Amino acid sequence: MCSRSSSRSAFDLKSVLTTLTESAAKLCEAEKGVIFLRENDKYQLVSNYGFSAEFECLRRPIHSPSTVASTTTRAAESGGAIQVVDVLADPTRSELAREYQRLGGYRTNLGVASEARGETIGVFTLTRQEVRAFTQRQIDLVETFADQAVIAIENVRLFDQVQERTKELSQSLDELRTRRIAWCRPRSSLRSVSSTAGIAHEIKNPLNFVNNFSALSAELVDELNDVLKPAALDDKTRRRSTNSRIC
Repeated sequence: MCSRSSSRSAFDLKSVLTTLTESAAKLCEAEKGVIFLRENDKYQLVSNYGFSAEFECLRRPIHSPSTVASTTTRAAESGGAIQVVDVLADPTRSELAREYQRLGGYRTNLGVASEARGETIGVFTLTRQEVRAFTQRQIDLVETFADQAVIAIENVRLFDQVQERTKELSQSLDELRTRRIAWCRPRSSLRSVSSTAGIAHEIKNPLNFVNNFSALSAELVDELNDVLKPAALDDKTRRRSTNSRIC
């Protein structure tokens, strides 16, 4: 059994493309339809309406246009619409394309390229079980659906880019916040040290003034003592000085 997987986004691209495929098939009187998206130089089935699981398993692997001669690959190479009214009468079909037809059971095939930014990004394909050509009006309608598919694909691409960028910015913001916390702690310490040093400086200034004043005062006292030593004192002054010391 073939496993099915698809990348999911906030926009469910697979559901949108499946709805477009089903709507186009019903409006254009086609029993089946698929959408292929380009990945590098290859195309992969991403939407299926009406085809069997066996066919989808065969077509889901990525194939290069250069290795599979089919309506889908030719539409991709031309960048426009390619219709094969009877695929069984097409001599250019490859063996793999014949296997596609056998499993799909279709006879008339229409492939319309989807373009974005000047290059083919996918192919919108519709088929009919009987040999009956699609009218030009129906081809124009499929081209409109192909354009809608491009819009859906581009919207998802842009949304995913925005999501990725938002994720990157969120991570950068978290890193900046972490760094800010790491930076603030030492800076707080530095601010504390700076503030402490400032306060110490402010305290030290008046202490220095007091110390300097005290030293100066001591020097003045010493100088006064030196001046007073040789001074002659009368007996009365000496007695008073002696009595004051005794008292």
